[in-house]
Amino acid sequence: MTRHATIDRKALASAAARLQRVTAGARGAAPALHCARIFFGGRKVGLTATDPDIRLNLVLDAETGGAGGAMIPARTLTGFARGATGPVTLTEDPGAVLRAVLILDDGEATLRLGEVVQMEDFPAWPERGLLAKWEMSADAARRLLSLGRHCISTDETRVHLNGTLLTVKPGGRTLRAVSSDGRRMAVIDSDVEVPEAFPGGILPARAVAVALDILPRGGNAPVMFRAREGEMDISMPGARLRAQMIDGGLPFPDYTRVIPSEMGDARVTLTAAACRRMAQLASAAGLRRESGVVEAHFDPIAGRMTVMNHNGAAAAMPATFHTPEGAPTAQAWGMNLKLLTELGRVAPIFTLQTGRTSRDALIARGEDPDAFWAIMPMWLGI
Repeated sequence: MTRHATIDRKALASAAARLQRVTAGARGAAPALHCARIFFGGRKVGLTATDPDIRLNLVLDAETGGAGGAMIPARTLTGFARGATGPVTLTEDPGAVLRAVLILDDGEATLRLGEVVQMEDFPAWPERGLLAKWEMSADAARRLLSLGRHCISTDETRVHLNGTLLTVKPGGRTLRAVSSDGRRMAVIDSDVEVPEAFPGGILPARAVAVALDILPRGGNAPVMFRAREGEMDISMPGARLRAQMIDGGLPFPDYTRVIPSEMGDARVTLTAAACRRMAQLASAAGLRRESGVVEAHFDPIAGRMTVMNHNGAAAAMPATFHTPEGAPTAQAWGMNLKLLTELGRVAPIFTLQTGRTSRDALIARGEDPDAFWAIMPMWLGI
């Protein structure tokens, strides 16, 4: 008797794409790491993909006949589901000629797959010791990880910056997320209290991306975080992500040292639209420096944001400055326009404020009172 499961096409296509994003990190690895492991039975289908650092398990509703399982290349499952015209039926047929172990059928097209990887070749991932756990809503988890994602370093030589630091806010027990590439930094606070046993750790950038992919938008569904020995376990109804925390021999830098202890008086408010338009003007006029950086200069006296090059070409737009009456007029300062444009994607309106000294980072705040971004001068980083 054959064993089978029938799955909604859209649900399977979405799940398969997420699994393939996990296996994409296993380039050149054993064949099993390029496959999705499938179990079905009891009106459910479980799908799992893994690479050496992260493991994703998804559970989908299905019409099932019997219980079974198989291994299938993740890209094959994604390709079939994406092009399917109706519900997809997976049929395990171990006694078929040519050792076809899995048949995919959408009512029109049929794909017969021979055995490539055996189920027992799929890597085991033993449960690790639990250190701490806490629960938060899906919306809160998305906010915590998404607002600073653009600040994560992509420089592979700075392993300790290739992720988001999950830690506690100094002086309390509430969860904080910190991301930095050495030029800018995001500090995102939450109101979730974590146990004292939580040691903190760096969640890799790929795990951050996968977590944001599976966290539902606009929902209060509970998400459970479990800090294990060297691992973060994030689970919610229908999905579980396990990720090894970064251990590159170097700790996350002391990010607090670049946060000004006192803020200056000068502030400028910018919009994402203004930053994008200035970037378009700079690109159209070829106002990049030899290094490729477009540097925007802010002049509180003139009330302008200006971009220029060494040939005297320039583009300018108004900028709204706020300086308290009687306070000294701030000196003009310059910033990388690309960093401001990327900040505008998560904070449509934000205010930049200087520290008391020229060595201080500029602090940007948007409408979220528990989030801020520090943008370091070109010569200062962490």
